[in-house]
Amino acid sequence: MPDRHVILTMGRTGSNTLVDILNQNPEALNYGEVLGDWSPVRKIQRRLGVWRKDEAAYLDALTTNPVVIRAALGVRDLRKRLSGAGAETKRASRLKTIGIKDFTMHFSKRGLDDYLPARPDIKVIGLTRENVLARGISGAALAATGVVSSRSANAGTAPGKVRVNAAVLVERLDFIDWETRELDRLLDMIPPERVLRLSYERCYADPEATLDTAAQVYAFLGVTPIVPKIRMSKLLSRDPLEAIENADEVREALRGTRFERWLERGGV
Repeated sequence: MPDRHVILTMGRTGSNTLVDILNQNPEALNYGEVLGDWSPVRKIQRRLGVWRKDEAAYLDALTTNPVVIRAALGVRDLRKRLSGAGAETKRASRLKTIGIKDFTMHFSKRGLDDYLPARPDIKVIGLTRENVLARGISGAALAATGVVSSRSANAGTAPGKVRVNAAVLVERLDFIDWETRELDRLLDMIPPERVLRLSYERCYADPEATLDTAAQVYAFLGVTPIVPKIRMSKLLSRDPLEAIENADEVREALRGTRFERWLERGGV
């Protein structure tokens, strides 16, 4: 049976890129997000009516049940073939690690605080984004690009920039700050030899740093290293406020708050 891993993270941290880097390796399989209501895996679970009242059993089944794993590989194989990416299909016999990627808030709010500490066979990759302002603005920029439609809210803005509600942004930063502290709390509950801590700022500083991160992750999970394709497109420049049309209003709203220190920092 393959080893297990979990990427514990938050939104807008480059976690999808990390999952993609893992899934390019023929010895690794990561389902991505499985706890959110929008997750395809979650929707299938609820449609089948299994593990409804036991989130831990649900997560265990995804990473240990041979029938579930082979079914997941079959669906993935079909999608890859239909998209013309047959070379990236996987064989269960080659897998050395199977895991998921999900958000801190889901583990905290679904009664899964003890899930990772109680399973010594699971390795944990904790991925955070230190610059909470950049993360908050990145979320606003993502919403304005059509991934989450907000055209009416940004009508009349300058090309390539978004207008944000400064007060709402400050509230959002409070939540992001809580998520960051929760991630640290959950990681601190796990023996350090089972944890690899990564930050967005260091992982994605440049292409070379991202490839170094990939090598570090492969080594941590015990899979044969490869040179993955880096398929990542950042929404922001290095200064997050450059993406905001009403940047002066945002600056004023952040003055005197604990987030003011990020106003003069880049690191996007």
